[in-house]
Amino acid sequence: MNDKTWRILELLKWGEEWLGKKGIEQPRLNMEFLLGHVMEKKRVELYLAFEETVSQEKLVELKELLQRRITGEPLMYILGETEFHGLKIKVNPSAMIPRSETEAMMDEVLKEAAHLNPQKIADLGTGTGCLAILLAKHFPQAHVIAVDISEKALSLARENAERNQVSEKMHFLCEDILRWLEQNSGFDLIVANPPYISLEEFNNLPSSVKDHEPRTALTDEGDGTSFLKRILAGMTRVLNPQGAAFLEFGWQMGPWIADAAQENNLKAKIYKDIHGLDRFVKIQCP
Repeated sequence: MNDKTWRILELLKWGEEWLGKKGIEQPRLNMEFLLGHVMEKKRVELYLAFEETVSQEKLVELKELLQRRITGEPLMYILGETEFHGLKIKVNPSAMIPRSETEAMMDEVLKEAAHLNPQKIADLGTGTGCLAILLAKHFPQAHVIAVDISEKALSLARENAERNQVSEKMHFLCEDILRWLEQNSGFDLIVANPPYISLEEFNNLPSSVKDHEPRTALTDEGDGTSFLKRILAGMTRVLNPQGAAFLEFGWQMGPWIADAAQENNLKAKIYKDIHGLDRFVKIQCP
């Protein structure tokens, strides 16, 4: 990128080619997001301003963002924000970036929970707070507890709750979720996206995930089942008789989850994600 005068259309084409050569997947999409961020325009607005020139100041800013991206830093960390189920969620390296698979789980949670009329809700391992915030939005009568062992993640979750105007309906608790399970009961709805990636799988993750997102949110440093085992073991105590828990898990874990639920005398309904893979489970007491 030299000191020539650049128009938006030219930059989009150049950036797509350059990022593609650097090995970035979906280079056009990445360039649209980065240029839109610099120009303070939505992606669709870029296409309505093809002939607009980009100032040298904006070019310098864009170049810095592009350099960060090719080092493997996740796009959403660079942008500082992502969208989750229509919510604007601030993201940073203190918490895992929300995934589309988790959005699919929350589609089902919202459908199923509408029949529960939940009064007490817990999000275990809240991270950015996106799950808890979404539930607080949809069930204004409920009290929502967001639990995480990381104070930095909880600080981010609090900020996101304030941004989405639900902080007064929520309580943030810095605690190990396994300890929390031992001390609480009477919940109508529980959601959790615990660390379920095995250490072997973690070591084979792309550097954009492994080297940038919080390790403790991804892996249990073992076979990926330890948190899920403990959560399942606590469900008969923590859930109300008519309550339900929704847990995300690794795509190869479906049969194991079904067996583990049965061993704990729980009813389990497994759902597939957008790719047709086993991804989350609804747990209820018999």
